Amino acid sequence: MSDDRRFNTLIIYTSFALTVLVIFVHAFNMEYAGNLLTGISFFTGSGSALYQDADGSAMALPLLFARVENLFSETLGQAAVPGFFMISAYLFYRNIGKRLTFDMLGKKWKSRIRSLLVPYLLWNLFYLFVNIAVDRGAVELSPESVFFAVVNYSYNPVFWYMKQLILLTVFAPFIHAALKNRSVGAAFLIGAFLLSVFWAEIPYHIINEDALFYYMSGAYISLHLKDRVEKRKNAGAPLIAGIMLFVLAFFLQGVNYFIQAPQNAVVVTSVVPSEHIAEAVTTLTVLCRALMSVGIFFITEGILGYYEEKSGKEPKAPGFMKINFFIYATHYLIIKALNKTAELLAPEFSRYYILFALYFVMPFICVFTAYGISRFLKKYLPRFWNVISGGR
Repeated sequence: MSDDRRFNTLIIYTSFALTVLVIFVHAFNMEYAGNLLTGISFFTGSGSALYQDADGSAMALPLLFARVENLFSETLGQAAVPGFFMISAYLFYRNIGKRLTFDMLGKKWKSRIRSLLVPYLLWNLFYLFVNIAVDRGAVELSPESVFFAVVNYSYNPVFWYMKQLILLTVFAPFIHAALKNRSVGAAFLIGAFLLSVFWAEIPYHIINEDALFYYMSGAYISLHLKDRVEKRKNAGAPLIAGIMLFVLAFFLQGVNYFIQAPQNAVVVTSVVPSEHIAEAVTTLTVLCRALMSVGIFFITEGILGYYEEKSGKEPKAPGFMKINFFIYATHYLIIKALNKTAELLAPEFSRYYILFALYFVMPFICVFTAYGISRFLKKYLPRFWNVISGGR
């Protein structure tokens, strides 16, 4: 198996793992169970009184359900989008090298118009129509409102990532110029990280501060570490590296929760001045998510390498893993429909259990619903499929 084909398979598997995490992020459903406030942490004792019976007594089991969901949605799941930014940037700059010509840039931009811009606008329009069908009175249909909704994902909140990716693609010449030299690029990357910590204080910025850092990280790796990333390795090395990154990430996340817990305020402010706690939290959050994203890549590489070593066969990605964008575009609608249905139909005494079970089967439902629809569209409406999937 060639290194190029092995790497492409690795990207498909990693992207699918990240897609499943995105589903978990949006599948959090304990708010449909009633008597719930947000902000429940799996690692802290906060929230013990959020679930109450009619007599005011705490309900331990629903609280446990919410904490477990929070672990997947707010801790593990938050590694998904940084991972996608890194992968997207890596693939964009993968074959560019140190010299970016106008011809190369034109070809890259042209391909991204097809794979990013057109699907972005069409799916935003689709979600606008869905909202009109569900609640016509809540949707303003003036030309300005429709234009704004389509351009700014007003009814399709998960596409904030797509908009950021489009903007970062537009700025490709500047990002390449900043990163093409290894040492200078490292300095710009550190600068991007610092912006991700402090840029929230700058008004009117259109680029998400975290997105810029994650995207530039992927671009820098592509420009300067491509051979190391794509070279075949012993299966154990990336697996161990990935596990170590996850251990470090969870340690940082634990520190982060400790800093934010109100009962630790005296201890925390003795080390970190109160006016800088927000920056400390942001720093740990950005680092934790980046480490988990890279860890997922390494663990996936190790598992695929182990399979190839033991079986003597090259890993192949099944069809449902090759429609990650379509799953991403449709999962939000499926999740909201199923959670709302469970809220309306599930008996109150069993609602917590049904919602909790639904949370963990949601990735299967989203993936295979999307896969079934994709097969139908590929067979009967191939041109339409090609457009809405971005030619993927």
